[in-house]
Amino acid sequence: MSEKTNDYLDGTLGFWPRANLRMHLLLCKHCRAFVGQMQATIRFIDRHGYTLMPEEQPSQPLVEAFRQRAATGGAPAAGMKPDAADASNKGEDRCSQPNG
Repeated sequence: MSEKTNDYLDGTLGFWPRANLRMHLLLCKHCRAFVGQMQATIRFIDRHGYTLMPEEQPSQPLVEAFRQRAATGGAPAAGMKPDAADASNKGEDRCSQPNG
């Protein structure tokens, strides 16, 4: 779902993928909330603007931890503790739909 959200919000998703995603959003409150959060973020940035300042760039260890986590399918990087959302959700709030 998250992979398709940018294309959906940008208006670049094709007709059938967009129709499938909309159907999914009708059925999945978690994905509706995710898309709603993305829309709110986009509106906020459009209204207020945002430029990443050099001192706001993520540190190299943080970037490496995220890269390692992505490479391991979402498992925390070695030496990193799972975040609170990972520990509290244990998957029950995640989308169980095939398109999600």
